[in-house]
Amino acid sequence: MKINDRNLEVRSLTWTERDALIAAGLDFAFNPIVEDDAAELNKRTRDIMRFILKDVFKLSDDDLNHVSDKVAGDFASKVLTATYSTAEDAEKN
Repeated sequence: MKINDRNLEVRSLTWTERDALIAAGLDFAFNPIVEDDAAELNKRTRDIMRFILKDVFKLSDDDLNHVSDKVAGDFASKVLTATYSTAEDAEKN
């Protein structure tokens, strides 16, 4: 994903980054939500996107204002997929 002349590469979260995600209450595996609560799911998804882009990839609010929700969401989703996939699963993709 390219934002303001920065090219961000999808990668797995580090152990420390994942611990921070868990501590923030955002990791679905450690902090599940009620499946039929669409509003909570949407909020959690947005918070995870923000965490990945701002806390992990160090983007500013100005940077985020130059990317659509769709692009940001796709990028964050790929980061989570890389984080939770086993090495064998990641190689297949």
